[in-house]
Amino acid sequence: MEALSHVLFVGQTGAALWLASRWSRRLLPNLAPGERALTTLILFASIAQISLLVCGLAGQLTAGCLAVVMGVGVLAESRLGRPTQAIDEDATNPAPPPWPWPATATVVLVSIVSAWAVVGSGTLFGWDTLSYHAVAPAWWIQQGNLSLPPFNYQSYFPMNAEVQALWFMLPHGIDAYANLASLIWIAILVAVWVVHAHRLGQARWLA
Repeated sequence: MEALSHVLFVGQTGAALWLASRWSRRLLPNLAPGERALTTLILFASIAQISLLVCGLAGQLTAGCLAVVMGVGVLAESRLGRPTQAIDEDATNPAPPPWPWPATATVVLVSIVSAWAVVGSGTLFGWDTLSYHAVAPAWWIQQGNLSLPPFNYQSYFPMNAEVQALWFMLPHGIDAYANLASLIWIAILVAVWVVHAHRLGQARWLA
């Protein structure tokens, strides 16, 4: 059973990432590599939110239902054909500078190492601090729908963090991976900041 939950999780995540990549090219064909990665990441989070809300509001909040929803999405996207190729922009427009992948990778690596250092420093902050103990998602999994949990000071009605945590909890039925949801939003924030600074030409430290 545990092996099946891992297969479902890998499958649904792979499908969501594939859909996000295809939709980013279909909706915004002319993007720099960094902007493409940011758009794909945002669309991945959006696809996870929408698919979970569809299952939950239909009263079918199960790993099987989520797999069906993702499968329908993949089939529908496949039938649309390949996204339109990017169109060359006016030659008079200045070409954007090459994306500084080594510097970006360094920033990401330093951020991850710093986060691990804070968590392991013996302070009260830890990975579970980011997951709100997953009270609301755990209740939704038990009920099979997005109903209001009994009064609990740790829970409240669906918010972004809880719905996103559900993506990592539903296939396994446990809250061990709930904190990964917060890492998605942290990654989006870091990516937005880096891409925005690069686009404005203000990130000299990325040069």
